[in-house]
Amino acid sequence: MSEQILNARPLLEVQDLKVYFPVYNKSLIRKKIGDVKAVDGVNLIITKGQTFGLVGESGCGKSTLGRAILRLYNETTGRILFDGRDITDLKGRELLRLRRDMQLIFQDPYSSLDPRMTVFDIISEPIKLHEKCGKEELRKRVHELMDVVGLPDSMMTRRPSEFSGGQRQRIGIARAIALKPKLVICDEPVSALDVSIQSQILNLLADLKKEYDLTYLFIAHGLAAVKHISDDIGVMYLGRLVEVSPKSQLYRNPLHPYSQGLISAVPEPDPDLKKEENLLSGEVPSPINPPSGCPFHPRCRFAASCGQRCYTERPELREAEPGHLVACHLFDKEA
Repeated sequence: MSEQILNARPLLEVQDLKVYFPVYNKSLIRKKIGDVKAVDGVNLIITKGQTFGLVGESGCGKSTLGRAILRLYNETTGRILFDGRDITDLKGRELLRLRRDMQLIFQDPYSSLDPRMTVFDIISEPIKLHEKCGKEELRKRVHELMDVVGLPDSMMTRRPSEFSGGQRQRIGIARAIALKPKLVICDEPVSALDVSIQSQILNLLADLKKEYDLTYLFIAHGLAAVKHISDDIGVMYLGRLVEVSPKSQLYRNPLHPYSQGLISAVPEPDPDLKKEENLLSGEVPSPINPPSGCPFHPRCRFAASCGQRCYTERPELREAEPGHLVACHLFDKEA
């Protein structure tokens, strides 16, 4: 971690957060038969001004974690501290006031915008909800927001159906920063866009971070997108963080076998480059009935070398080297 980030104060602290969704049978007598363990004991600290990248395969709990932080999902257990305040049990007006400081950029730029509303209505909606603002001032602020995300003022009266995917995402970004929030959760904001547009949106997010002094939780499927924008990266598997590291360390020396597999799966543009084969095999286990011990052991090529510990004992996130945390028995110094 950089010295600047180490010395910064925490903006967000997640403490042993669990988000379980009950599963019921399909008979006439409704009965709970289990839980989907979407988030299963996550500890996370994001400092002010940091971009924290969160990666993992589909279904690992990334988006659920982001929505739980925003209090869109209720936690099962655990605490969420935002700017030094416990927000875990906030309700009503207190929760509404919190919304202006925490915003979300959605993955799908098509379904996240109301097709009946104009661009002006979409961007101005959070301002009208949280602030008293005259018509002229409101129009001026919307114009400034459109300008900063690269949209001409002439598009203010158009509706989402008249825009491309990249333009729609710019509208969503303008809406997210309209109240100058402290934290923006970017839930795979470029995964639905063409590759040529992805870099433009990532560069826009980086510029907005500097201009508005933003802090990002950037959620993505793979390591390619977060490498461009993140300071630190957390790798998530089956509801838990298995590795947390500065991005330079993670790409240079990934420690967890799952992280190594994710990096090996990133395609290289050079066809003549000899690359290690994809190290990930098998399917992600069910979050309803996760494996005992280390949740990654059914897919891990090192599980047999660790004896029975991988099958019976779940590893905790520990510091393997300065600033580099990993949950793997291979690096458990107490073993």
